[in-house]
Amino acid sequence: VVGARVMMPGVAVRSSFIVGFPGETEAAFDSLLRLMKEVQADWAGVFAYSREEGTPAAELADQVPGRTKTARRAKAMALQRRISRRRNRRFVGSELEVLIEAAPRSIPFPGGGHRLALQGRSYREAPGVDGDVYVALDPADPGQVVEPGQLVTVQITGAGPYDLFGKLATATTAAGP
Repeated sequence: VVGARVMMPGVAVRSSFIVGFPGETEAAFDSLLRLMKEVQADWAGVFAYSREEGTPAAELADQVPGRTKTARRAKAMALQRRISRRRNRRFVGSELEVLIEAAPRSIPFPGGGHRLALQGRSYREAPGVDGDVYVALDPADPGQVVEPGQLVTVQITGAGPYDLFGKLATATTAAGP
């Protein structure tokens, strides 16, 4: 991952992990946490192993107790939220090209309050798994028209652990008569 980031500084990295697989020790789990800290993935999903009848893993000894799996998942997800928020914050103040995917709706923005915003994604967000980019519309400019499917330039003004928040960097208005 380090090499990829050197070659392509804007590369987005995501991963998925399963915790609580039969035989997973506390040391193995700690190793996962160290890996997550080292890799600094932009996003990661952490899932608790689920015992499925009829699978070879269901018959393995050393099944990890449910509470342990739940606690490990929570700990890994808390770590990933901190990592993702830190990685997202580096975009505040920059501009990203965003594909608009949904019509305006009320969205809670960082700092409090709701804003009428479009939902979209940049090159960084995989659809349906990663965060979104929310683009606030200017209430003083009722002429702003952005439709789903449009690519717009967004100035990023805020970041959460999953999502980025911003505003249109250039005026996008309806065509005149």
